[in-house]
Amino acid sequence: MPGIKLFEKLEDFGNQFITLINSHLKYYKITAYEQVMTVVSILISKTIILFTGVLASLFASVWLAFFIGELLGKLSLGFLAVSAVYILAGFIIHRNRHAWIIDPFIAEISKAIEKQEILENDEGSE
Repeated sequence: MPGIKLFEKLEDFGNQFITLINSHLKYYKITAYEQVMTVVSILISKTIILFTGVLASLFASVWLAFFIGELLGKLSLGFLAVSAVYILAGFIIHRNRHAWIIDPFIAEISKAIEKQEILENDEGSE
């Protein structure tokens, strides 16, 4: 009889252990989901800002091309001058892409994930 009680207690322990593991898996799935959603929301907001800037830049570029073309007396020279400015700006941005674009973006995502983890740790300690 004592062997049966021991077996029942071991079975109970096994069931509780499986329940605990499943709870931890659900927690980590939710945590991963929250972090992915944080990154996606940052990407979407940055994309919207970038798209707005591109549209504004497009209209400003066309205006500038017409303006420079009128000053130089030939419309095509205005568009050539604006394209030269864009080529130069693109080259400068490409040379400094890590310092100006990639590193700040990674830092912002890391900061958002760390902030989320701090909030989770504060909620878990209460």
